[in-house]
Amino acid sequence: MFDTTGQYTTQQHLNKITDYFELHEIDESDVQMRLISQKLIGDVKKWFKALPANHIADLAAFHRL
Repeated sequence: MFDTTGQYTTQQHLNKITDYFELHEIDESDVQMRLISQKLIGDVKKWFKALPANHIADLAAFHRL
């Protein structure tokens, strides 16, 4: 789970989940984004849910935020 109060930075969390996607060969962007959203908690989840639909289309867009 990820929120901004833990020991991991946002970049470390994205690196960790990217490794997970590669290990399990999860290549579909929509599946990746669904899995990422399930790992968010607290204020980060509120922020993510408040974004307009399709605001972050893929993992590359997430990295640019």
